[in-house]
Amino acid sequence: MARRLNLASNLEVVVDDVVNVGTEMINNQIYHRYVYFITIENKNVEPIILTARKWIISEKNTSKLVIEGEGIVGEKPHLGFGEKFSYNSSHLIQDDATVCGAFYGMYENSQDLVYKNVPCFTMSVS
Repeated sequence: MARRLNLASNLEVVVDDVVNVGTEMINNQIYHRYVYFITIENKNVEPIILTARKWIISEKNTSKLVIEGEGIVGEKPHLGFGEKFSYNSSHLIQDDATVCGAFYGMYENSQDLVYKNVPCFTMSVS
């Protein structure tokens, strides 16, 4: 029997900042590197383990890039009530882009599978 994936309504995700940190030349093409800072807070009394993430990067004039994987920056954060996990990572883009994502996890006691969307943010090169 398949387990249902539920919205983690008591998990708060905040995009703290998005910073253009410069350009890079890759294969004779200019890319803009953006670093984003995110904080995740568990507001549920039940501890949660975050096990995966998914990002969808939609550049203005190109196709979408989907990035999925296990963990969050190489970790599987375990958050008790009121605990936070903050991290930063980066993306390379060539054109203005919208970034949306989600975190996936499991409540420790009930084993309920959950997800929480990340607020979409933009990276503008113009």
